Amino acid sequence: MGLLGILSFVFGAWIFSKVRAPNKNSSETVRPQDTPSAEGQGGQSSPAGVLMVQAPTNASNSRNATKQERPWWEKVAVVIAFGLLIANWYQGCQTKRAADAAKDSLTTVQRAFISYEGINLDAYPVSLTSNDRAWVFTVNLENSGTTPAVDKIQEFWGTNDLSDEPTELEFLGPDNDHPIGEIGPRSKSNMGPLIKSSKFVMGKYPFTRESVASKEWRAFFHSERVFLWGWIGYRDVFAKTRPHVTEFCEELNGVAIGYNLSIPEKERFPEPRLNFKECKTHNCTDEHCEDYETIAAMVPK
Repeated sequence: MGLLGILSFVFGAWIFSKVRAPNKNSSETVRPQDTPSAEGQGGQSSPAGVLMVQAPTNASNSRNATKQERPWWEKVAVVIAFGLLIANWYQGCQTKRAADAAKDSLTTVQRAFISYEGINLDAYPVSLTSNDRAWVFTVNLENSGTTPAVDKIQEFWGTNDLSDEPTELEFLGPDNDHPIGEIGPRSKSNMGPLIKSSKFVMGKYPFTRESVASKEWRAFFHSERVFLWGWIGYRDVFAKTRPHVTEFCEELNGVAIGYNLSIPEKERFPEPRLNFKECKTHNCTDEHCEDYETIAAMVPK
């Protein structure tokens, strides 16, 4: 309670005591010497030492005498006291609301926020005498918050066996055990690696410029859909906040061939260049994800 509340409480208590004070004129005690004697009235005398109280001649007049009208200033003071109490209560509510808003704003600015930054691909030769490559997929992540992301678990998976985007159950991935990690404030990290052979994309066709340019391979590519997806569940360091979730899902949309020009021409191998497009679902964060509750329940406490 602020200073205004304390003052209004003291003022109201003082007014209440004044209003509730007993009326000293509500009854009247008659002294013995003021009581008429029996001789003066022609009646019997009262016993010695007994105080005589003269009964009121009119009961209604007595009740009216006890109910004296309060001064106008007392009424005004009571109204002011209650007004101050109401004003202080309203001010306290506004102050609490502003403090809660400031706390929420600070938490939003400083809390850990892991964002998906795209899929990276590196192709490493299987052998020096072969054009085949090991396709190594990794996911770039970044914590843009000023506090660490803790109790982090994640899943990264890909397949060419689906005719459509992964279902909610398929999206969770095949792993039951998820190691717990952490990403520091304003730090980058990655998921993976997910290692596939060139057959994952090329099928039975070799990864060469001639294959990529052929009509046969293009017909095969459009008949087969390749999906890569994943999710991250984590907590921030603030108390009483719910787990956070970041999801992503990509479909392979195109394949090209490039060369590392920093390598001598005789030693160069064709390297894949992939183009992706977002899935219709599972590109979201926190409660915007339909399966948020499922993944949030998996985050360690």
